[in-house]
Amino acid sequence: MTPKTGKRPSPWLLLVVGLVCVGSVVGLIVGISIPLTQQNNKQATQTATQFEKDRATANAGATQEAQATEAIATATANATALLSLAANLNAHDPGPPYSPYLVGKLLVINQTTHQIDTEILEDPHSFSLPISYLLPADMLATTPDQVGTILLLDCRKVEVGSDIIKGIPFYQRSCTMTIIDRRRALVVDKHDFTGPPPPSYSVCLSPCSDGISGDYPATAMVQYLKGLPRK
Repeated sequence: MTPKTGKRPSPWLLLVVGLVCVGSVVGLIVGISIPLTQQNNKQATQTATQFEKDRATANAGATQEAQATEAIATATANATALLSLAANLNAHDPGPPYSPYLVGKLLVINQTTHQIDTEILEDPHSFSLPISYLLPADMLATTPDQVGTILLLDCRKVEVGSDIIKGIPFYQRSCTMTIIDRRRALVVDKHDFTGPPPPSYSVCLSPCSDGISGDYPATAMVQYLKGLPRK
């Protein structure tokens, strides 16, 4: 008896089934690889963006530091030039009576320190601002070509009393202000200013060997300057 043999599948059917299986596997691989690629691209973009931000921040910091260094160098050079301008000016003083006025911007020189008047006058028992701090900024020269008027301040303090028991002297500040027309090299005014008297008490939070002083008459000088005519 001859055994029955099953009908063999068609080669075309086997081909179709094989393609379907391959397609499924490829689809699965693609389905996995696409999200991974997208995630990698996103991470790469974020890394690049952060790098650019860090580089921009570093560049900005370097630029600001360079600008600050340049500004300090420029200010130092200008200050040196201003001091030289004042030191080399040989002004004629016709004597009183004067007809005071201002021209251009001001250069204020402290004749005690021979420096531009920007240093805060301070001792343990008195605190005073120089007139450069009290004048409007647009009145002050920052470069030699802006200087129209030079102010020379000769300030001092005079003993006006003392605490005999504690041995503490009391001082009153005063200043002589000389106004010079730079272009004409001419003294156009000399004016004396006296500050308020020192405090009437001698309570000290630190040693009082240098005495107690009244305030520097900066406010009175500023008010006087603001009231002068301009040419």
